[in-house]
Amino acid sequence: LVKNNDTYSIVRIERSLAFLSLREGNLQEALDYLMKARISAESLPADGQDAAAINLLEARIRRALNQNSAALAHLQASLAIYRPRGFRIESAQVLIELAHVLLEDPVTDNLVEALNNLEQAETLLETLAVPLLLALIHLEQGELLHKLGRSAVAAERAQAALTPFAAHGLTLREAQATALRADCTWQLAPQTAQAHYRHALELASEAAPLIAVRC
Repeated sequence: LVKNNDTYSIVRIERSLAFLSLREGNLQEALDYLMKARISAESLPADGQDAAAINLLEARIRRALNQNSAALAHLQASLAIYRPRGFRIESAQVLIELAHVLLEDPVTDNLVEALNNLEQAETLLETLAVPLLLALIHLEQGELLHKLGRSAVAAERAQAALTPFAAHGLTLREAQATALRADCTWQLAPQTAQAHYRHALELASEAAPLIAVRC
């Protein structure tokens, strides 16, 4: 590859090695491979897909290192490439990760900003055939809305997530959405909430102890 000057392939191989190192928990090795990818990519367009993918992967590594400020900067750099070029799924995935990083410092302003990122992601995806990704966004929106005291809207988001999760046999996700519906209705309709909690327990069984504790 080096002999043939196939820079695109070299960059993608080095990026893949960085990704595998991240999955295995070898964070410094992941950074080393990613630095090689950055160096190899110097001859490629600075605003191309490879640059966006490198920034996204570095954001994930920095997050694993608890370097959230750096993670946010790399996510924003990635989004600045993907979004103007119409990469809607990739942009939505970056927006979801931005929300996750913000939630690791859960002050009220961050909750609102995280919710805004999720709403932007939803807008990007609403005309695409990605029901499970949209359902995940709806579930996460519901959790944030509930924390912000907007329980009625949160219950609607939970309900929107339920059907796709059930249709694809994602029982744990369905249990999470059902438990969220219970959380949202507890004060106004405790009997309905109890029924939702019981159903969530049935769905989760022993595979999801955190859902069981919540119920």
